[in-house]
Amino acid sequence: MLNEGSSNERAVARVLRLPASKIKRIKKPEIIPDPKTHLENIFRTNKRPPYRAHLHAHQIAQAMDDLGRLKSCPAFARCQRAVSGS
Repeated sequence: MLNEGSSNERAVARVLRLPASKIKRIKKPEIIPDPKTHLENIFRTNKRPPYRAHLHAHQIAQAMDDLGRLKSCPAFARCQRAVSGS
């Protein structure tokens, strides 16, 4: 996900109750063509219940250190707008 301080990885790890090291760091999140499928794979790989966008996207956003950082990544902008209501 985002590379500075890997705040997105930490947020996903918090929701999954895993160490952040279990979540692969992605230096350029904008290269992810389908973020939802990417998150589904993370949940499945770590033997967690299926990713449910309406529930988990909100939990991940709440667990992020800086939700505003999503604005810099077009692939995640939709999630940011949905969570913030803007």
